[in-house]
Amino acid sequence: MNTTSPRLVASGDHEASAAAGGVEITVEVESKFEVPTGFALPDLPGSTWGERRRDDLDATYYDTAALDLAGLGIILRRRFGGDDEGWHLKLPLSRGEKVEVRVPCADGPLPAELADRLATLTGGAELGPVVRLCTERISRTAVAPDGVVLVDVALDHVRATALRDGAGRDELVWTELEVELVDGDRTAMAAIVAGVLGAGATRSRSASKLERALHGLYRVADHRECA
Repeated sequence: MNTTSPRLVASGDHEASAAAGGVEITVEVESKFEVPTGFALPDLPGSTWGERRRDDLDATYYDTAALDLAGLGIILRRRFGGDDEGWHLKLPLSRGEKVEVRVPCADGPLPAELADRLATLTGGAELGPVVRLCTERISRTAVAPDGVVLVDVALDHVRATALRDGAGRDELVWTELEVELVDGDRTAMAAIVAGVLGAGATRSRSASKLERALHGLYRVADHRECA
């Protein structure tokens, strides 16, 4: 884990940014899985699955020419679709945990709130598009008897397209499953993850979609220890 990243999102900075421009800062806790054809979600003892929801997501990922952000396990993207359109900056905490900084203004250039955070990491190097990911997402929530949403589970059909020269291939497609903590605790999430594994899923070798795309398109080495 890179020890520089957490200092970029100190609590005082969070409060100032939120007041100034609607910046949202959250901690994302997520597990990713490979799933076989025909995979079905397991029954949930003590909780139920919510209704299915479909989202079409279109995200462009940015980095320097030397892929400095990828080397630090940091993700910068602009995404359209879903309920959190905008610019997203993800900073690694540990395996499966990231600090996510979101600015809900997808149409414009990189917001100053994010550019200022990134300048210290890139040395001012220019950022440009690297990968485009188009994802068809089918998601359901796991809901406790008292109505608390424990986790969100998303089945993602992903198409990755290379956006710069030097790629070994132009496109890459795959399907993966994500389990993300919402308002439940880690014990509840662990139980659901165990059920998913018991239903035939296996843990993903990649910590993020971007990591998988960079490896598959550009043969960039994985950065699992920090992403």
